[in-house]
Amino acid sequence: KALGPNLLPTGFFKAYRRPLAKLLIVIVTTSLWLGHFPVQFKVVKVVVLHKPGKTLEAYRLILLLNAIGKVIESVISRRFTKAIES
Repeated sequence: KALGPNLLPTGFFKAYRRPLAKLLIVIVTTSLWLGHFPVQFKVVKVVVLHKPGKTLEAYRLILLLNAIGKVIESVISRRFTKAIES
């Protein structure tokens, strides 16, 4: 899989989830408490791919998201879902 703007693959966070757990919990909890998601986790790298055999107007955008941002958004999403269901 392609790397996002922070150059860390999602697999890195899966492989080191235990050592990173406390740090991610602090980031998620602080983010929810402040009602603010850090801008550096929202950075997206856009790759433009031309569709082969098509006109120049035919292209596809690929958005490479920040891996830590995806992890944090996933945790927040699960927390909200759990709170709503209870």
